Amino acid sequence: MSQTDINRIKEIIVKLVADKKEGHLLSSWSVVPIIYVLYKEIIKQAVKGKVNTLHDDALILSKGHGALGWYAVLNHAGIISDDEINGYLEKGSNLGGHPDARKFSTALASTGSLGHGFPISIGLQALRNGVNSGSRVFCIIGDGECMEGTLWESLLLAQLNDIHNMVLIVDYNHSHVMGPSVAQLEGTFEQFGWERWQVSASDTQGLSDCLIRLPKGKNSLVIVDSVRGEGVPQVEGKPEWHHKVPNALELQTILKELRA
Repeated sequence: MSQTDINRIKEIIVKLVADKKEGHLLSSWSVVPIIYVLYKEIIKQAVKGKVNTLHDDALILSKGHGALGWYAVLNHAGIISDDEINGYLEKGSNLGGHPDARKFSTALASTGSLGHGFPISIGLQALRNGVNSGSRVFCIIGDGECMEGTLWESLLLAQLNDIHNMVLIVDYNHSHVMGPSVAQLEGTFEQFGWERWQVSASDTQGLSDCLIRLPKGKNSLVIVDSVRGEGVPQVEGKPEWHHKVPNALELQTILKELRA
């Protein structure tokens, strides 16, 4: 996985946020390495236009406010055209602030209300298990989302019904000061029989290796430790940028850092 590619995708995101005056910049940035690896190395059928069957691996972006990160990865991969992504948020566009499954055909579920994506993923994985397809559902949540009760109810449901081959990826970008710690997450999932993995988002090769080597047939928790806005001092770790729109000068500074 190329850091240059990651930075080019981040450029797409920040330019659109500045142009449309809307978007969750840091949340979209932090999911980019995860989604990039999934499409480049694992969910390859999407590139061939073959998606959304029970025999295909699938992605649910439960932290739907990072949707622009998803769109930008697909644009970089040539799956979403430049014209389509440049219409982001415009009237009649398929690309909204959150994924809308009625319009954005790649999405299996409309997400954004935190805590909904994981239960949907568990249900989709149950369908795959029911036909012995061997395919997996990859669900991405945020660290703050781990405070939602539906997460833990779904974890219990998966155990009681022997739902397996599921991958839950936590974008642990330290956006929630009251959320569970990494140790607490790992300890709880261990009690439910899940495999546990930790990797840094800045270790691009390590992230790629981790997701590629996940054991099939088991449930896996992958905690991706990330820093919001990492590598761009103007925004790195600054919560005020969660939903802030850069002005012209800020945009140029951010682009300069991404191209350095």
